[in-house]
Amino acid sequence: MLPPVPLVAEWLFSDSLARINGPSGHGKSFVALELAACVSTGRGWHRKAVQRGRVVYVAAEGASGVRQRLEAWKTHNEVDRHGLLVLPAPVQVTEAEWDGFVEHMRELRPAMVVLDTQARVTVGVDENSATEMGEFVDGLERLRAATGACVLVVHHRGLRGSDGRGSTAVKGAVTTEMDVSRVGTKVTIVNRKQKDAPEAESLIASLTVVGESAVLICAGDPDTKGEGIVFVDPSAQDIGRLRIMALVAVLRDQFSEGNGGTRAEIRA
Repeated sequence: MLPPVPLVAEWLFSDSLARINGPSGHGKSFVALELAACVSTGRGWHRKAVQRGRVVYVAAEGASGVRQRLEAWKTHNEVDRHGLLVLPAPVQVTEAEWDGFVEHMRELRPAMVVLDTQARVTVGVDENSATEMGEFVDGLERLRAATGACVLVVHHRGLRGSDGRGSTAVKGAVTTEMDVSRVGTKVTIVNRKQKDAPEAESLIASLTVVGESAVLICAGDPDTKGEGIVFVDPSAQDIGRLRIMALVAVLRDQFSEGNGGTRAEIRA
């Protein structure tokens, strides 16, 4: 039995299942695209070594935003090509079309396959059913076994806590689970689970405007100078302002669930 082979040092491994959870609009697709682009080009991901390989990105929610984000990533990293193979349409994991997709991936032998998002590749599946989500996991496992790739799923967070929405069947099956959350321009990436390795240290990135989109920049990242980029060091931001924004975000979240002010304050 061989030890796990890192794809992105400390964070992702070859021949594994992984998932990124996060609320809508908090940057989980930014993180997934970054990881995919780094693997396809071999560039380090926020000072973490990367094993280069082919990447297939299933942009099940449409590719227009993906194009803009990848253009921003290319500008920031001063590269001409991102190397990703992007499928701008969903493939239903529990339907017959999945068999054809798996066979095509077997021929391509990608190092990484990203499914963005879980909801769009499981249309008609009850995400709260352990049985039906078990069938989804079985589909992911067939893709992993056919390719030896890291199969990364992007998913929405549940109403409470940091777990992904729906049945825990997926959480139990994945090797790696990550959580992405945003307050203002600060994006926090937390490694919630590593089945076969220590959990990686959390990253705090600044969402920085580049062209028609943005990139994530962590303190200590290589100082590449793409045209029109404004760099913001997260460590230099106003901590008091960020704390207030975090408090407001928690209060909004609690009030949206119908909780009273006292309970919201306690949770905050």
